Amino acid sequence: MKIPLAALCVPFMAGIALGSRLPLPETLGLVQVLAACVAILAALRRGNHRIILVCLVFAWFFTGFLAGQGIRNPEEKPDTKTLLLLTEQGGNKKSTLEGYIAAPPHVMDGKTRVILSVTARVDEDGRHPQRGTVLLTVRNSPEDFAYGDYLRFTARLKKPENFRNPGGFDYQRYLSLRGMSIVASVSRATDIVLLRRGGGNPVKAAIEHIRGDVRTLIARATGPPARELLGALILGEKERIPPALREGFNRTGVAHILAISGLHIGMAAFFAFVLIRLIMTSWSPLLLKANLLKVCACGSLLFVLNYAFIAGFSISTVRATLMISLLAVSLLFSRTATPLNTLSLTALAVLTLSPAALFDVSFQLSFAAVAAILLVMPRALPAFRRLDNRRFLKAVVVSLVVTTTSTIGTAPLIVLYFNRLSLVTLLSNALVVPLVGFAVLPPGIAAAFLAPFLPWLSVALFKAASLFLTPLLWIIRFLEGLPWSSMDLPSPGIPAVVCFYAVLLLVLKLFDAVRAGPSWRSAGRQSLPTMAAMITIAAIGLGHELHLVRTGIPSNRLEMTCLDVGQGDSALVTFPDKTVMLVDGGGFFDSTFDVGKNVVAPYLHHRRIRTIDVVVLTHPDHDHIGGLPYILEAFRVREVWSNGDEADSESYRRFSRAIEKKGIQHRVLWSGSPDRLMGGALISVINPREKSRKRIDFPAGYDYNRYSLVLKITWGAVSFLLTGDITGEQEIFLIKDGAGLKSTVMQVPHHGSALSSRADFLETLGADIAVVSAGRDNIFGFPRPEVIERYREAGTTLYRTDLNGAVTVGTDGDVVDVSCFIPCAPAADLD
Repeated sequence: MKIPLAALCVPFMAGIALGSRLPLPETLGLVQVLAACVAILAALRRGNHRIILVCLVFAWFFTGFLAGQGIRNPEEKPDTKTLLLLTEQGGNKKSTLEGYIAAPPHVMDGKTRVILSVTARVDEDGRHPQRGTVLLTVRNSPEDFAYGDYLRFTARLKKPENFRNPGGFDYQRYLSLRGMSIVASVSRATDIVLLRRGGGNPVKAAIEHIRGDVRTLIARATGPPARELLGALILGEKERIPPALREGFNRTGVAHILAISGLHIGMAAFFAFVLIRLIMTSWSPLLLKANLLKVCACGSLLFVLNYAFIAGFSISTVRATLMISLLAVSLLFSRTATPLNTLSLTALAVLTLSPAALFDVSFQLSFAAVAAILLVMPRALPAFRRLDNRRFLKAVVVSLVVTTTSTIGTAPLIVLYFNRLSLVTLLSNALVVPLVGFAVLPPGIAAAFLAPFLPWLSVALFKAASLFLTPLLWIIRFLEGLPWSSMDLPSPGIPAVVCFYAVLLLVLKLFDAVRAGPSWRSAGRQSLPTMAAMITIAAIGLGHELHLVRTGIPSNRLEMTCLDVGQGDSALVTFPDKTVMLVDGGGFFDSTFDVGKNVVAPYLHHRRIRTIDVVVLTHPDHDHIGGLPYILEAFRVREVWSNGDEADSESYRRFSRAIEKKGIQHRVLWSGSPDRLMGGALISVINPREKSRKRIDFPAGYDYNRYSLVLKITWGAVSFLLTGDITGEQEIFLIKDGAGLKSTVMQVPHHGSALSSRADFLETLGADIAVVSAGRDNIFGFPRPEVIERYREAGTTLYRTDLNGAVTVGTDGDVVDVSCFIPCAPAADLD
């Protein structure tokens, strides 16, 4: 009986996915696997093939489930437990550790990130053996670190932390699946010392040395951005590409060429095959002594394996290399490999070696793209044969079908993970893939192989390859600049993704039935159950999405959600008529992390928000404006409100460019501005008390905080006061002015600074609920203990984003309720 490997691969994947989430005693799993084996033996005696298949599926599912148990909780490992004890030290106490760099460092955005295999802990009592893995981020170090370097560093060890908002990226799980539960950061050169070089696995060290030589030769041959692009295309180092350029590849749907995958490995195998064939056919004695096809296959396999090592052996590289290797082996043994079986065997091999690879986005995208191509292409072969006499047209049609198929196959996953769908992907792939595959990769890969032997020739080949990067970049920039080049979409629900793929499979089944039937009418009658199932599943997926859209913003409620954006401010206000207002966007001093893209936007996508009626900038400090430029660029925004203050910062310049480019109406507000009704709620401007002079060159000591926009939103018997970063001085003026400050809910001024939240101000407000937005363990100590005490004395219940995560306060105009991302105990109970 021939059993398709896909019948084993799919349950194995399902088992890993479930096992990584649910605990199960190992003995129980083993008993179930043994029971399945006994059932297989019993079925073999009776010769019931269906029972055998069911038992095999059952056994592989639980094998995957057990494999998933190994990646479920790495913190339970003994080595990790001892390191975790060091993270529980009080205050800002630091630890000194030593260890080897266990993987090639990632250099990006002015910092180096290394995975350190710890060997020892150093303290005043000496050096102590210690084991574990630490993800170390190094800034401002003069050293150029490499694999195998032995380091000593002093830093505060921490558990990785998420931004705790619904729909946010689970960074903790991302690192956990890669065996890392401890992170540390070093920003002073004195806190890290390179003790010696040349450690680690000798083979891996030799490969890294070759990669270093190739990197050096690329730098000699060309400059940025071609240098970074060649590094990505040849060495797989896409993290070195500037973020703006990476974004261009993402928006045009060709980001896949930046990862060493099927295109790169396939072209390496193709040109190696052609070269070996050319050599053998040019010397007839070789043809008499060896089988041409087998020698070419063997030579191509060796070439591909060598290139895979140089390219760094990422998940996508391993997958492509395994597929090419299986094809070459089938040629060597004169066997015909079934493409789907080859793909399934590749997936089984990768997941057996590393079950956590199942959760790697590149693995999922690669698997989906190749599976879609292998399912569609055999069905399209009869149509292709009609073009046998028109080779160029056939090549174009085949290329378009492959691109379209892979695009459809990966579209749900791309929207799920990246909230974006490129509308120019067919055109960009048709232009970029041939250019890269036939003009950039051949000389680039050849140069990488020649680097240790003929560096001068390698430099020349890299220069030749870089010539074609100029038109490549022009294509990317042109297509990215089209207003309709890509569409930002909310993340689909998992049920909708499953329904999408189920419908695709049913469409293929329907196609097969129609093609095999004696007539369209008879085929249609036989396919009625398939069509009914297809329509039903599509309706279920669409209905689920419509439900999420409908419930993303509640009707007839006023809600304010203060997001966890670290040490910054960002609040989403939704009105009774589903109007949306975003107040500030958070931001960090380190501009390499875009809070708008990575924190605020995922939450908006989670709420199924694509249009923001009003974006409010209370004042242009980095921790309020930093995330807003991306929001203005990626979402449809109708209006922007601000106090008119300008800032000499890149964030403000980008903010202004986005307003101008998209023609967004910009209103400058102050306390004299007229009140505005929005969804039945009244919005009043309380501060600033004077019009902005709209200037950049401020006098020395100019205080942005003083002029923060303060908004009061009233609906029914409930009112919200959003205070920005006003100081105690402004609070005094607001009290003296007799402004209608009385509010039910308030946003704590200036993140809980001791210079704000005066006792008389809190008494005047008389708020029942207050929410403070602050970063966990921030260097300012916000909210200050004395401020927490003031709110306690005022009888105001205090919630904190650093303890509660995202805090949502909602009302029907009469009753107020509070919900939090983390169990919603008030800060007074958590402090």
